[in-house]
Amino acid sequence: MNGSGTRTVTGRRLAALVRERCADPGLARDVEVVSQVLPFKVSGHVIDHLVDWKSAPDDPLYRLLFPHRDMIDPAHFRAVERALGDPVALRGAVAAVRDALNPHPGEQLTRNIPRHDDGDQVEGVQHKYAQTALVFPRHGQTCHAYCSYCFRWAQ
Repeated sequence: MNGSGTRTVTGRRLAALVRERCADPGLARDVEVVSQVLPFKVSGHVIDHLVDWKSAPDDPLYRLLFPHRDMIDPAHFRAVERALGDPVALRGAVAAVRDALNPHPGEQLTRNIPRHDDGDQVEGVQHKYAQTALVFPRHGQTCHAYCSYCFRWAQ
């Protein structure tokens, strides 16, 4: 349960949930593999009331909120899938895929990091635009959806 009394389903239980609701073992396997790379959680309210499971994976909310095979390169998918039974190999495969996911466009690892007066970087913050600063709390890195415009990957 989270603070609002709603249960949260995380990556490990997600594949079983998709298998149960969709009766599609291939779709469940996709979720199992991709959720290893992209940490994921979804609220019980979304699961029980918002996703049209008869239409998954084409239901718009399912498409927005659940991991999909096409979120990672096919070769990366296969590497993670092969490593699923071996925790050490899985950690290595997942780390390699995550390293390859974000090319850090626009020099975002160096150019957009604010600095203190002494020149030290301000960790966990990016200053993208004049009016905004992005804050990346260390314990807040699990998203409820993966957006194509996400700035979190570099963190």
